[in-house]
Amino acid sequence: MIQKSIRKVFNAVVKAENTFLIIAYIVILGVIIIEVVSRYVMRHAITGLEEIALITVAYAFYIGAACATRDERHIAAEVLHLFHIPPRGLRFIKRLTTGWSFVAFSIFSYYMLQYVIMVANMPAEYMPFHFPKVYYTAGVGVGFVLLVLHALQKFIEALRGQGFETEKLAEGPG
Repeated sequence: MIQKSIRKVFNAVVKAENTFLIIAYIVILGVIIIEVVSRYVMRHAITGLEEIALITVAYAFYIGAACATRDERHIAAEVLHLFHIPPRGLRFIKRLTTGWSFVAFSIFSYYMLQYVIMVANMPAEYMPFHFPKVYYTAGVGVGFVLLVLHALQKFIEALRGQGFETEKLAEGPG
């Protein structure tokens, strides 16, 4: 029962991430097109468009990094098949790299928290809308929380021996 509830929440988070990224990239594309047309065709820049694009890019970057972790879209998954490692060795490597990633995320969390606190305490404002800098850096925190969520899930799956397609890696891509 609890696992089913957790799975539903996780699926809702994944759906929200994917939906946000689609919308974010449409917004980024639209804002940049409008900005270029207004600046170079109409010879008048629209106030605040660059700021909207920057905030959207910050969130999309960090949430996209969390999605890459979730989907295991990184170089290790693409290269391991070249070494013809047996499935048992691949599972060991997966557990080792997942554990190391968890340690790295823990270290990153400390510095991320320090950075967000530092920026939150800055009185400086950005650009025409006068948004506090914390709006930009909050994307780091949101992405980090999602990254830890997905990394923790992968770590638990690796410990259980689940979620790692050793046969697929042994065969190679395609």
